[in-house]
Amino acid sequence: MTHYGVTVLVGTLAAAYAEAGRYDDALAAAQKACALAEKSGDRDLLERNQKLLVLYRAHQPYHEPAKEFVPAAP
Repeated sequence: MTHYGVTVLVGTLAAAYAEAGRYDDALAAAQKACALAEKSGDRDLLERNQKLLVLYRAHQPYHEPAKEFVPAAP
């Protein structure tokens, strides 16, 4: 839908590919996310996607660290 033009969504797609074990697709999507971030001048997003590339090259998915669990009130 975005024609691979929204950096965050392309990065999310890369993470989904990696989670599914599709590392070649994850690498391609993450490289595209890096290019988009660089083109837009978003250094933070570029750095984040570059770090994710390292994981995908090692055939590891990205898992966001769990936040502290706070049980809901009864």
